[in-house]
Amino acid sequence: MENINSYIACQKKRVSIFNPINDVDAMILARFSYLPFHKIKLGERETIGSICQKMTEKLKVEDFAWPDDYEYVQKMFVSKRFKNMRVTDYVRKNSEKIERQFSAVTIHTTYYEMYLSFFGTDDTLVGWKEDFNLAFLDVIPAQKAGAEYLAAVHRKYPTKLLRLGGHSKGGNIAMYSAITAKDSWQRRMLKIYNFDGPGLRKGTAALDTGSEKVLRKIRSFIPQGSVIGRLFEHKEKVRVVKSVGNNLYQHDLYTWQISGKNIVPSSTTKASDLADKTITNWLESASKEDQKIFINSIFKVFASANVNTPLELKANFLKFTPTLLKAYRSLPKEQRKVIMEIWKKLAISFMKARKEK
Repeated sequence: MENINSYIACQKKRVSIFNPINDVDAMILARFSYLPFHKIKLGERETIGSICQKMTEKLKVEDFAWPDDYEYVQKMFVSKRFKNMRVTDYVRKNSEKIERQFSAVTIHTTYYEMYLSFFGTDDTLVGWKEDFNLAFLDVIPAQKAGAEYLAAVHRKYPTKLLRLGGHSKGGNIAMYSAITAKDSWQRRMLKIYNFDGPGLRKGTAALDTGSEKVLRKIRSFIPQGSVIGRLFEHKEKVRVVKSVGNNLYQHDLYTWQISGKNIVPSSTTKASDLADKTITNWLESASKEDQKIFINSIFKVFASANVNTPLELKANFLKFTPTLLKAYRSLPKEQRKVIMEIWKKLAISFMKARKEK
């Protein structure tokens, strides 16, 4: 079996009308937006090859969001299939004030088509906080930014056909941007790709008028043990794929298995089904206001305890525990009460989901 890095190394042909973008290519281009563009100097005219060459020469493994990204840029730098694709319109709009973490880049796959790649979530608390805000906000700032980015890029290249894609929150942004776009833009969309990204809030898919013309173009993929990709509503067809990762690490695209030009299919695990039912029951039982208080309070505790990233907390949980407890006790009584009530609802949801199995 292969993963995306071994697939890139085997591609000897450029993209053309005879071998167009497939699902594996789309996953690879979704990953491209995760690269640290802000750490290099971009020129007026760039390609995937020129950008990956700069990153290979100037950056170290620790400069990337994930260690496998370094191997990824080395292979993309020399890949005939990808290296000559033009890259434009990179944007990065992060804001702690409005809790927005957004980045995107446009890849011109051919003279006639372009792929808008939306970045998912970084390892900052702001990025993760915005993800959790999906629980109680109808629209998060990154979704608004995605819709605005699509509008700006389409106006700049009005004759090109569109593909939109992303991993994690990036996939959610791709779907939201496509569904809320103008009808004339939607007609130019070939496919929208969501790789283990949350679905949309209930009712959002209804914005796709005209016999669900956009929903038919969405291709969503989740690994067999997915948690993140099963959140919220998925009106589109969802494909389950094989990952060799453990638990939440299945969210990592580099663990997804590829055979030839296809992503290897699988079926969801019992643990994934249980987590999906638990979270769904919890979201239905807790009010939006309580969810808002709960999430805001939890992240306030993280900030007070000087937790910089969720991964840092996971790796050093025992070290942070005393500080976290102290920060929790410093919260107003009403906030602590809501937190305890939410945890009780989550436990009840878990027990209910187990009985429904």
